[in-house]
Amino acid sequence: MIPNSFSLGVAVRAGRWVAALPSGSSVVYNRNMAKAIISDKQKRRPPGRPSTGITPLVAFRPPHELVEAIDKWAHGAGVSRSEAMRRLLEQALAKGGKR
Repeated sequence: MIPNSFSLGVAVRAGRWVAALPSGSSVVYNRNMAKAIISDKQKRRPPGRPSTGITPLVAFRPPHELVEAIDKWAHGAGVSRSEAMRRLLEQALAKGGKR
């Protein structure tokens, strides 16, 4: 019975239905192939890039002169521009600057 089944393109092997491709191809397709396993974590992930830091990003566009002054202060203190901006803001807020 297997030769007749192959002529139709369908056969049973090891308890599974197997469909042969047309034109007598030697490649067969197993209809009972396992589906991809997706974990619950992957299903619940929101779209977009995940956050990289703990604190929220606060951004602003300072004038070019202010950026140069911050960079100069950062170079003198030996810190990055971001760290310089944090320190300068903390100092200004500790002094109770202008409102």
